Amino acid sequence: MSYEDWNYLITQKFFNKEMAGKEVLLYVTKDVLNLLGRDTGKDFQDFIRCIKEGPSDSVRQGICQKALWCYEDWRGTRQGYPQYIAYLAFFVLAATTGGDFDPKAYYPRLRKLLGEPPKTGSYPSFEKMDKLWDDLEKWSRINKHEELGRYSKRIRGGNIHVGLPFSQTILSEDERKALPQIFSEAEIDPTDPPSESAMVRILLRYGSDKLERRTLQLLKNDESSILEMRNALIDFIFEEISEWDGSIAETLFPNTSEESGQIAKVRLPSVGLRICLDPPDRVAKKIVLSLRFKTVRPFPDSGLDFGHKGKVYSCFETIPNWSTKLKDSETGLYLNANDLDWLSGVKFEDKEKRWRAVLKAASVKLFLPGSREDLPGWVESQHLERESRFFIACHSSMASIISEWGNNSCKQFANVLFYGLPSNWLLFEGEGAYEPCREIDVLNIPSLLRMRFHGGIKVGRGNYYLKFGPPQVVIEGGQGDEHIIITCNQYTYQLKRENPSMPTWTIPDEVPIGKPLELGVYRDGNEPLLCKVIQLIEPEIFDKFDDMPKRCRSGIITVDDASEIYARGAVVVGCDQLVKGSFSQTLPTYLSKRIIFIGARPGQIADWPEENLPSDWNPVWAISKFPRSGKEKWKVHFCGHWNQDQIDTNFYPGTPLAEHRYVKRWIEAIWVKRNRIEEPNLKVLRQLWAKYKEVARHA
Repeated sequence: MSYEDWNYLITQKFFNKEMAGKEVLLYVTKDVLNLLGRDTGKDFQDFIRCIKEGPSDSVRQGICQKALWCYEDWRGTRQGYPQYIAYLAFFVLAATTGGDFDPKAYYPRLRKLLGEPPKTGSYPSFEKMDKLWDDLEKWSRINKHEELGRYSKRIRGGNIHVGLPFSQTILSEDERKALPQIFSEAEIDPTDPPSESAMVRILLRYGSDKLERRTLQLLKNDESSILEMRNALIDFIFEEISEWDGSIAETLFPNTSEESGQIAKVRLPSVGLRICLDPPDRVAKKIVLSLRFKTVRPFPDSGLDFGHKGKVYSCFETIPNWSTKLKDSETGLYLNANDLDWLSGVKFEDKEKRWRAVLKAASVKLFLPGSREDLPGWVESQHLERESRFFIACHSSMASIISEWGNNSCKQFANVLFYGLPSNWLLFEGEGAYEPCREIDVLNIPSLLRMRFHGGIKVGRGNYYLKFGPPQVVIEGGQGDEHIIITCNQYTYQLKRENPSMPTWTIPDEVPIGKPLELGVYRDGNEPLLCKVIQLIEPEIFDKFDDMPKRCRSGIITVDDASEIYARGAVVVGCDQLVKGSFSQTLPTYLSKRIIFIGARPGQIADWPEENLPSDWNPVWAISKFPRSGKEKWKVHFCGHWNQDQIDTNFYPGTPLAEHRYVKRWIEAIWVKRNRIEEPNLKVLRQLWAKYKEVARHA
């Protein structure tokens, strides 16, 4: 192969659409190169040959000079990716090469790969390779907007130039693939990760058999000389957590054939349950505790039904990514969290949809203001925030540790007496913790400065958001004096911090649309401490769906090219289009195997499929039976339509029919079944349904 061929293969492996928005580690080993060249019968030795020869039109001598030529020339060519990436891969290969070398030695390894005497001392022009790393960061972040991944310039160790290739060995590809298993075993909630000190303990415990020895040694070592690289590793781990959806791949059938590999399945996620504390009733000295969870995965439209000790607890999506409070499906009452064993933890499971919900075992529970998540009251959290108010619930065995820490390390701290906690649990209230409680993971304060995005309407991979749904920017591990500036086309925009007590900033309305926005976190200096790139875009309706799978009538993906009727995206092929009137010509019989259709007038009822669909009146509601065993459960769906923002008054309950037996069935379907019916999520529909219940109650 030629140098250009190797450069293309390496670029495609590390920078691709699957890596959009994620950090790329150019972790190159002999095995990686052998695998890339396998189809052409080439291996890493052929790669070394091409590195020494360089591009076909290069006239410079020496590998660093040839690399510089690639750097200086590539933007003037028609190639859409840097032509020097293969040289950077070679420099990383030297860092991963084993042998009888000093652990910190780099140049002897480099020379040995090139077939030169492995002596110490800098390699000619190697100090100029910094330009290539800088350009790679610019290309991935600014030019490509992180669409193919994000390279972040890091330095490992004290030597600046050598530290760049060493930094790419922060985590191997196999270690990176093992991280979801570690997160799952440690019951980490990707929407509420622990502090970095707790994360280190988790990695050492659950990664002892999954991470390489050098990685474990780096985590254990807190010497100042390697602190920067240790922090870089931890920061990288947190980035991986933020991209994790809670699921892990499980290998089903190992296969010895290299071509076939292994057959694997994805285990659906375990979501982390969080105890929520309603605003305390300080007069009655009473608190109410419930359970919710947050997930980064799509929420099932029909909600979730978690089984636990013979009961079923249901929930639906409320504000984006958050569930409603878990509610007893039979009684309609919210689950009281103080009835659970906090010390041992609790697991719930929806076997039908294969979701699990886990309340993590703990002797100390921390609650931060729910306003951070647009929720009322207080929400359980896995780490403290500087200057924030908080509640702490702890088992009596931890009371002395909590009291000593709170009285010595917080601006305000007190034991408060409220009814509503589990037996042998105490409640403390405080504000402004300025020192962590190192013995207790949830009472640690983040010290690594991190930027993340909260909320907004994200589009696809990478940091793309709809212009009318931008995210808020959250800073963790800050000192309180940070400010954020957006840079775009030589213009700058200051982000707004609405609440000084919360490290949250709002993107201004006047920022450009459809252009990369570079967000920088600053304190006093002119150089940003952190940078991220996002882009706000216009909504787009696709007219081509060639990349989407075909689905047959039942919704199953099909590869049958002979199929006459199928759907692909929004395009349906093989069916005549129906002329739509005020009502759809077909009622939503796909909702369930049994549906009770309700009209506006008491007595208008059809129990499908035992009864025919109505032909002389238009249904307003479709009450569908859940396809599950056990106690009956129903969900009501609005199947009418409304004019603009108001429900049409034609859908208000009208005068009853003369047939009393049909009126009685209408009443039973609405009022008698009311505690077993899941109501609509939209407020305007709930209000309309309430009118029907009121009529059914008094009819």
